[in-house]
Amino acid sequence: MPKESKYSHLSRPQLEAKLEKLERERYGLVWEDKKEDVAKQCETELPVLKEDTSREIINDSTKPYNFIIEVDNYHSLYTLNFTHKKKIDVIYIDPPYNTGKKNEWKYNDHWVDENDSYRHSKWLSFKNKRLRLAKNLLKDNGVIFISIDDNEQAPLKMLLNKIFGENNFVASAPRKTGAGSAATRSLSELRKLNDYVLIYKKSNQTIFKRKIVGEKEYDFEDEHGKFMLGQFQASGSDATRKARPNMWYPIFLTQDGKLTTKKQKDFEKEFLPNEVNGEEGNKKANIISELKNEKYIPHTVGCSPTDLLTTDKLIDGIHKYFKEFLRVETRINTK
Repeated sequence: MPKESKYSHLSRPQLEAKLEKLERERYGLVWEDKKEDVAKQCETELPVLKEDTSREIINDSTKPYNFIIEVDNYHSLYTLNFTHKKKIDVIYIDPPYNTGKKNEWKYNDHWVDENDSYRHSKWLSFKNKRLRLAKNLLKDNGVIFISIDDNEQAPLKMLLNKIFGENNFVASAPRKTGAGSAATRSLSELRKLNDYVLIYKKSNQTIFKRKIVGEKEYDFEDEHGKFMLGQFQASGSDATRKARPNMWYPIFLTQDGKLTTKKQKDFEKEFLPNEVNGEEGNKKANIISELKNEKYIPHTVGCSPTDLLTTDKLIDGIHKYFKEFLRVETRINTK
């Protein structure tokens, strides 16, 4: 007896509708939608949130308060659609990354791992329902941030394009996760040093205002504008003279107010790097003083053995900087 088709219960009009949909969606994200019990339950039963005052934390009753909803996230999003539709400014979501690891996330109360041949379809079904509910909560000028890594970044972006529209894509912002052993899966692969935050706006009413941050850190100013001094000392695994011997060098201040990596016959001061864990440390390969208007002043100290000119004001600033961050040695050349 032939196996019954999963479409055998559909009427002719329903089958025609499915065929028309397939013909329309020639480009885009297509997956087999996996039914979810919690979504089916909400079709006939309305979740009701109950306040637990025993866990209430009030520091100042005159200020606005926040609340935590502890429940299946579909239940919370579904309920908030009755009370907070178009009232939310910003949503941040940190979903399961669907890496295939055991005990990472559940679908219909069953763990989904690398042995589940439908794990990508289940994950997309899982996110599709919740993202559509989340979109309803955003104000017209609202924005949503979603963390993700390489396992589902590509399909998630296509899903978000479908829900929010390609025109409302703002950015895929990389987030550094580290460079340790966790960043390497095997010796034959490139190291994975970052995941992503996908950013979408609700509509064209969302406006991102640019703001200069850290302005108070720009303690110096010249004819080009305000600037700050960069770190001269290298850091990390290559910070010692032993690790990178060719990167270790002193910086000399000449008597006529010049900075140079070449030792002069007569010099006023010699600056040496700090020790790093008991070892001689390195200078940084490239030091740049940044302007707040995103330009650069021509006061760059690098590892190449060339004369480096600077202003008296910057030298005074460098003297203060070295006193705080670096060991300063003064030597008198008697030759």
